[in-house]
Amino acid sequence: MAEVQCLVPQPANLFPPLGASPEMQQKFTGSILVIKALREKLALREHRQSTIAVQLGVPLKLISFSSDAYSFTNAFTNQLVGFELVERVLLIESDPASPHFGEFPASLNGEPFLVTHSDGHDLESDAILPVIFDYINDHFIAYKKRVATLEEGVDKELAEKQITQKLSKEAFHAHFEECRRLAIAKKKPFWANPRSPVLLKHPNVSPACGTCGALASSAPVSSPVKLSKCAKCKFRHYCSRECQKEDWATHKHACKIKIPA
Repeated sequence: MAEVQCLVPQPANLFPPLGASPEMQQKFTGSILVIKALREKLALREHRQSTIAVQLGVPLKLISFSSDAYSFTNAFTNQLVGFELVERVLLIESDPASPHFGEFPASLNGEPFLVTHSDGHDLESDAILPVIFDYINDHFIAYKKRVATLEEGVDKELAEKQITQKLSKEAFHAHFEECRRLAIAKKKPFWANPRSPVLLKHPNVSPACGTCGALASSAPVSSPVKLSKCAKCKFRHYCSRECQKEDWATHKHACKIKIPA
């Protein structure tokens, strides 16, 4: 019977560091187990699709499980309290046309769950889930809160555009690859050294601006977007000098890391 590699979020942010800022409390501070489960068993269980992960090019399913179904001990299962934060973020409503855009699910299953790739690919590293989790927090939830405070007009339209630009497989692919390089620069490389999980479903991903997520314009418009590569690493792309300057404080650490794209 075939097996597939899945991720299991463990306690996340149950006890944030003393004096931690609200932003820090929303960062993923739990741990991830990488386990193998039988495809046949997974196919029999109900699942919930993460629509926001689909938009990011990494279609994920949340599959609830019991300790009996996977031969986990009750002691192990009891340690999984706190996974609700991961569940809420992965199931946030991300469709701009929905009246519930940006809202968390009204109710949670309240059970431990596996995270699997919808197409049956192995999720090869425990780093995949925290990077997605933090990306949604930083580039969707935070922007959504700011949009809610703005009056109708140009500023609000611009803020909404910033949200949608970041919710693309191209923008997330660029982000993950940058995170991978930053982790190596900090001498804390991701376990299994995974390439961007976007490539599991989309082997050819167009470049996006590393700061704002803009894509190169493919149609003739009055102000076409053109992307240029970082002159040093030849990997990171930018749509403007302003975006490159904004990104440099972080990118300067990843810029010197040379790994296969």
